[in-house]
Amino acid sequence: MPAPGSWISVDDLLNGLPIVSANDAAVPLAVALAGTEEAFVARLNAAAWRLGMSMTHDENVWDDPGPSHHATASDLL
Repeated sequence: MPAPGSWISVDDLLNGLPIVSANDAAVPLAVALAGTEEAFVARLNAAAWRLGMSMTHDENVWDDPGPSHHATASDLL
């Protein structure tokens, strides 16, 4: 784990995303892309809706379950 305040390349963050519990990679990427985690989640949900994933709703960037955080198998196929 890098020290607080150290720099990490985007390539290293992207390589870390597939690893289980990659919250430390997902958050800075989301903030870099959308300004805040909340703005990124809004963009993520809008993109899912445009793709026809009407039963998918995310609450956070690291896929932590929450009361309205859900997806269906048909949306993921």
